[in-house]
Amino acid sequence: MLLTSLQDTQSINLITPAGKEKGITYFGQIFVAGKVYTDLKAAITACRRDLDAGLSALIITEAGQYRLWCSIPNQMVAQAA
Repeated sequence: MLLTSLQDTQSINLITPAGKEKGITYFGQIFVAGKVYTDLKAAITACRRDLDAGLSALIITEAGQYRLWCSIPNQMVAQAA
């Protein structure tokens, strides 16, 4: 879990099995946008669930809200567009 800003990441567009998605890369990992929370505690709880499941997750502040970004394996990306 990490609180950061989008400035610290690189934006990418992905094609995954779920279709076209907005993504970011951060320290060599690919993340896809998840749910937006207005409450930081709720965002941390959701992030902790992902971490407990063995996934990497980030919380990034966006316009006064908190978006959970979930990591996906590179193998799930059909291509980076």
